[in-house]
Amino acid sequence: MVTSARTITFLLSMLVVASSVAGEHPRSDPYSEFDVLIRQLEAERGRESGLESRSNELSANIAGLRDKIIEFVASIQSSEREIAAVEIELGQLEKSYKVAHQELIQNNRHLSASIGGLARLRRNPPEALAFTPIQKTQLRLRVAVLSLFLSALHQDGAKLKHVLSETEGLRIKRVRQHFEWTKEREKLEIERKRLEWILRRKSVLQANIHIDRQRVAEEVESLASRVADLGELVTVLKLATGNRLKPMPPSIGQRIDAKQSQSSDDSQVVFILPTESSLPYPTWGPVIRSFGERLENGSRSQGIFIQCGSGSYVIAPREGYIVFSGDFRAYGRLLIIEHAGGYHSLLAGFARIYSEIGDWVTAGEPVGVMGDRERQGAVLYIEVRHEGEPISPREWLELLDRKVSR
Repeated sequence: MVTSARTITFLLSMLVVASSVAGEHPRSDPYSEFDVLIRQLEAERGRESGLESRSNELSANIAGLRDKIIEFVASIQSSEREIAAVEIELGQLEKSYKVAHQELIQNNRHLSASIGGLARLRRNPPEALAFTPIQKTQLRLRVAVLSLFLSALHQDGAKLKHVLSETEGLRIKRVRQHFEWTKEREKLEIERKRLEWILRRKSVLQANIHIDRQRVAEEVESLASRVADLGELVTVLKLATGNRLKPMPPSIGQRIDAKQSQSSDDSQVVFILPTESSLPYPTWGPVIRSFGERLENGSRSQGIFIQCGSGSYVIAPREGYIVFSGDFRAYGRLLIIEHAGGYHSLLAGFARIYSEIGDWVTAGEPVGVMGDRERQGAVLYIEVRHEGEPISPREWLELLDRKVSR
């Protein structure tokens, strides 16, 4: 159990009283003083449980928020995929529309040529050529040409009608698809705003836990430094800080048995091995550079590069603890997650990171968001290491994918 500030203040006051009494009266039995402190500490345990209860309550709230966050980010990524599919279809419709428009222009030219031929025949009517054999031959040729023109005109008219109908159908479909695209975009923005609010709420709750624990840790350290020369009180300090500051539990449903937790080493981190609920890739998009591919500087890539959509969310591929969160050299904003089995996943290229060092993240939980594709590139770098050595991220991630698909 984490010691509250009240307990620490009480211990300090007891030390001051003990010191003053020792200055005025003969030194009392140190073992009696020790017993008094122990009894007083036990009496304070009911008050000390307040911080632990609050921490557990906040942890439960965060666990509940995680479920909502994972649900929201899954919905957002689904919307992003639908929008991308609509954008591809819109592009194909645009190309088809342009082709149909060019055919329409070409057919108009043929129609104009046919009409021009008819106009010339009208200016030179066949009746005026019906007297000489040469004129009769010219008449037959012009009648044949006129017949060809009429046939071509009929074909052009039918083809023009078909092209007009097809072009109008493409136009209507394009308008409908653009409307659906706009509606999906609006839905996506609403979901993103809701997700941002939940993430901010989660950050506030986690910050409260961190502040409480940091304050207690600082006070305990201050107390230890002030009484370091009093060996008889070392046991009291150990008792007061018997339960070290723990990282937040993975989830309310994954807590280990109470008896086991009391007997186990509290400094050890308890990992949950991957399950079928684990998610594969941290984001979706084409892989533009593979593991082992030669880079511009001549070295081999130790990870993969994924081209993301603008503002895409990045999720944790497995559950684990955040061990690094911040800027790092040329990687930009870097996030490192420690997983079970000696694995670490490294994610870089964020516009914003939501997680801090010490946070527990579950599979599918958003850990950051990418920037705008045009201004910031929106390329996510993924590197996976096992026992410190880089391995193929695709094999590691696709192994999870196969587990999910079973």
